[in-house]
Amino acid sequence: MIRRDFAYTLDVPPARRNEVDDFLFDRRAGYCEHFSSAFVVLMRAAGIPARVVTGYAGAYRNPVGGYWLVRKSDAHAWAEVWLPARGWMRVDPTAAVAPERVYDTLADRRPGRIAGFDGLAPMFDAADWLRRGWNDFVLGFNAQRQQALLKPLGLARLGASGLAALFAAVALLALGWMAWRIARGERTRDPLLRAWRALEARYRRRGLGRAPHEPAQVWAARVGADVPHAGVPLAELARRFSDARYGAPPVPAALRALLRDLRRHRP
Repeated sequence: MIRRDFAYTLDVPPARRNEVDDFLFDRRAGYCEHFSSAFVVLMRAAGIPARVVTGYAGAYRNPVGGYWLVRKSDAHAWAEVWLPARGWMRVDPTAAVAPERVYDTLADRRPGRIAGFDGLAPMFDAADWLRRGWNDFVLGFNAQRQQALLKPLGLARLGASGLAALFAAVALLALGWMAWRIARGERTRDPLLRAWRALEARYRRRGLGRAPHEPAQVWAARVGADVPHAGVPLAELARRFSDARYGAPPVPAALRALLRDLRRHRP
């Protein structure tokens, strides 16, 4: 009767108050929990001690990482019955209707075969190995690994308060660095402006710095003619800098040449 009239399916309505009766006498379709619970009810009605067991049936050994892969789809429910002189014996009533759900082989559980791309199984294996490695690295970063990480710094024996102080110091340093980067602004991150300001700093160390109100070319005309220098004359550099900074965007080759000349110029 079970093999003839019942079917295995995951597409069932939510369980109701009399789920076992609904399954046995009306719907006659369900998955492993329906078959195992109904079997246990029938065994107990016949005076045979029985119980439902839940767990996982089957798994797949990933050859890349050498570990067993157990999926949610491997979750299963079966039954155990008590037989005199033998004890608890495992019985899987789902096998009567869907033997492939219980008796599939390890080859059937290969990720590529499950997804319908058997030839891509090595790719699935490698991808799962990478995922597992990432999970182990992130989720397994426990207190012992934290202490091991600090050993090269001579901080292997830090307690909870020491770790909190270290974290606070690192956080303050990070916040300070972020504030410094924000304070610099977008203009300071311009390589052309950085090179020009470095050139100005070299002149400032000799007491010939540019006044805040003084345009670049005016400053270069004031100090450049009387100061010996190495490289392109300061007045020419100031003109090229002003054209590149405030005129049409220079071509990449011209910008690279200007940056090179600014960095090489020495008063």
